[in-house]
Amino acid sequence: MFSSPNLAGDFDLHFIDGVPSRSLRNKPGLMSHAYKAKLLVEDPEKTFLAGKKTFQRGLWPDLDYAEELWRKGRSINRERSVLACLFAHLNAMAYAVEN
Repeated sequence: MFSSPNLAGDFDLHFIDGVPSRSLRNKPGLMSHAYKAKLLVEDPEKTFLAGKKTFQRGLWPDLDYAEELWRKGRSINRERSVLACLFAHLNAMAYAVEN
């Protein structure tokens, strides 16, 4: 179907790198993948991992989203691979929207 001359110019195939579930075990890995998936709006290297408080606010203004993500992320075990898959899908969707 995609090799048809009528459709060949309409599709661009681009592969998004997956997110290894082992990289979500530590704080820098989880935070950087969450930032790449656009769940965090501020670069964690400059805020959360540098010991500074983030300015990202939402429905609960007193909640630090990066800290809460790390707190919840420490307790997942078998679900870590599901979270890695979710991050990879969010990366792919962001690429599709931006391009």
